[in-house]
Amino acid sequence: MGWTPVVSRPFLVPLILGVVLFYGTMVTISIPRTEERHSDETEIQRTVMIPLGKEQYLRVMTFNIRHGKGLDGRVNLNRIIDDIRYGDPDIVALQEVDRFHIRSRFTDQVNALKKALNMDVFFSPSIYYFGFAEYGNAILSKYPLYNTSIEYLPGIKEDRSLLSAQVKVGDYEVTLLATHLGVLEEERALQMPIILDRLQQVEGPAIFLGDLNMDTSHELLALLTEPWTKAELIHDTGTHYLGAEFDHIFAGSHIDAIQAWTIKTESSDHLPVVAELRILVEDEEELVLD
Repeated sequence: MGWTPVVSRPFLVPLILGVVLFYGTMVTISIPRTEERHSDETEIQRTVMIPLGKEQYLRVMTFNIRHGKGLDGRVNLNRIIDDIRYGDPDIVALQEVDRFHIRSRFTDQVNALKKALNMDVFFSPSIYYFGFAEYGNAILSKYPLYNTSIEYLPGIKEDRSLLSAQVKVGDYEVTLLATHLGVLEEERALQMPIILDRLQQVEGPAIFLGDLNMDTSHELLALLTEPWTKAELIHDTGTHYLGAEFDHIFAGSHIDAIQAWTIKTESSDHLPVVAELRILVEDEEELVLD
């Protein structure tokens, strides 16, 4: 006959109580430890957990796609499409987009992006080649675009433009302004005053984004004052493959810039910059995340 261990009922009750008390103590001790995180880590956790499905929140992206030419020298628009899908933005500002250009195999990149991403699109050609090819900027949106306009900017090396459009996000009308400023300092000195004047005229919630070809410390960007606030990157990788930060997203009146980050890619010489924004609502209860 084998030996069978037996635990009597009087002993079993205190044993169970002891186990419950032991694990209860462990849970009690572990709770404060989650509150002792580094403040930066806690802040990132709070913002990442924001319910983006609510329409008072927006995820936007700016991306200089260099007509789909990657760091390997190959033109492949599908990689650009994959990067945008990965970022999952509601609104995208694109720079250096081709239409019918030989270097991008005569592809209408604007239409290709619109179909692949199922987004509304507004395109502004900055340069014409050979009488039919175009090169410029685009805004893509999950929301219908309306009140679209183009303001051409003076250029020396290349012509530039400022795109303007509006979208309806829930009950709010949001103005979008997107651009790609000149490479030369002299060009930007001509272009920025025009843009600043336009930004001062905007009423209501607004977003300004694009490839500005200068970093935040530049004296021209210092002229961009309240209510405009930059969506700061949560890391210091830059937005260009060489490490510079040329691409920016600014939140205007009635919009809170929560955070921004880049997506690592080799599909272009720039990285996509993504920002999470909140349309401020009067008398709205503050969102508290644990």
